[in-house]
Parts: sequence; structure tokens; C-alpha cells
Amino acid sequence: MGRKKSSGILGRLTCTRYDVVAFPRWLRQICTYLQCMPKLAEPEEIRVSEKQEQQQVDLPRLTMVMLAAGLSKRMQGENKLLLPVRRQPMVLRCAERLLSSGLGRLLVVTGFESERVEAALKGLDVTFVYNKSYRDGQASSIAAGVRAALAQPELMGEGVLVAKGDMPGLGIAEYRQVAARFYQGGCQRIVVPQLEGVWGYPVVLPPRLLDDVGCGELNLRKLVKAAEPSPMVDAMGVHSPAYLQDIDRGEDYARLQEHVSQR
Repeated sequence: MGRKKSSGILGRLTCTRYDVVAFPRWLRQICTYLQCMPKLAEPEEIRVSEKQEQQQVDLPRLTMVMLAAGLSKRMQGENKLLLPVRRQPMVLRCAERLLSSGLGRLLVVTGFESERVEAALKGLDVTFVYNKSYRDGQASSIAAGVRAALAQPELMGEGVLVAKGDMPGLGIAEYRQVAARFYQGGCQRIVVPQLEGVWGYPVVLPPRLLDDVGCGELNLRKLVKAAEPSPMVDAMGVHSPAYLQDIDRGEDYARLQEHVSQR
């Protein structure tokens, strides 16, 4: 009897419309087993599945501002941003994680020892913004970063994420979580992470408030630190203390090093 040709590597074993007399019993049993096996996903199907999983969380396009201008007054003469964390400067670790979040471009506000900070970030795709008023405190650096973002509205995105260069405990997931909350709220309110009533970083600012923050009329720190219900502020409850853990003192850095060494 004639046999119908089959296609594919397993064509001879699928036994579709074959003359059963042509095969011994043991081979027919193998054919039956193979026909009952579930179909494996093709490579293209796997890639589509991965893509769908990545698209489950919608994220906005933001301008990220990292504060790296402080005097490190409580670090006894050390510039904390340049202290090593896993054999790389702290500020570099923070910048790399922000860039890896995929949320947008990164502006780095410098001031104290700006040349050394910029050297530590050499080779990264960042834009440096020098804050000549860095001795006036963090609010001046936030304003300087926001003004730089406003200077290029075509690159602005849907808001500004303000992060700090002395919070190496924050990872990509934390940055993306805050951005996702901002997006879910329609990009209309300040999003700030809070743990047991204490506010932390990063903070995301909507476009409608940027002019006031940039010119200094709206003090972001005072507004958010009040921790009171506000139509302008969305306090996002978090569980990770990393949102609150900046490195201000020598003991903070010692705890960080101990934690890193145990991981």
C-alpha cells in the first residue's frame, strides 16, 4: 500500500494515515504516545508571551533628576557620594539604577566637588546641571533640576522624578513602582512614598506644578513633609525602608556596608 508523506522532523513517528501493518507493535505504541503529548510552545510564541508580560505595567516617560550637590556636612570631611558601595562610588550606583529603570533621561544636579562627582559618572548618558546655590540646601538643587527640565519641554515627558544620589539601597523596582503609581493617577498629583507617616524618595512631580517648584514659590520639602491629606499629594504607602534610607552620617554608611557584606 502507498504511504502519505508527512512533514517535519517527527514525520515518521506521527503515523498519520499510515498503513499500520507496515510498523511493528512497539513502534505503533510510540506513535500513539507522541500524538498524546501536549504541543510545545514555538520560540515566537514564547517571545510574544514575554512581551505581553512586560506590558502589564504601564509606565510614564519622565525626566529624572538626581540630587548630587550636597556638602556632606555630617560625614566628617568625606564626600559621601564618592564612598564605595560594592567597589563603586555610591553616586554611580544610584545613577546606573536610575538609567536602568528605563523611565527616561537623567539630569544630575551637582554643586559641592562637582568635578569629582562628574568624574565618577564619566561615560554615563547623563546631563550635568551645576547648582551655583548648592550651599542653600536641597530645595535649591531641586529647583535647579526642575528648571533644567523645563528648559527642554520637548524632552520633558509626563513629569519629573526627583531622586537622591545617596540612596544606594533603592533598586530599579522601587523607581518603577513610584512611576507606575504616578501614571495610574493620571500624572496629575505629586507621588511620594511613605512608610509609617515618614516620607521618602523618589518623588514624582506633575507638569502643572513644575513652574512653581522651579522658581522656588512651591517648597516641595515643606509641602510633602507635612504628611497631611492634600489634593496635590498622593502618599503611596510602602513596606520597604529603602525609600527612607539616605546616607547622612558615618553610622548610616557603616550599616549600609554591613548590610551589603551579608548579601
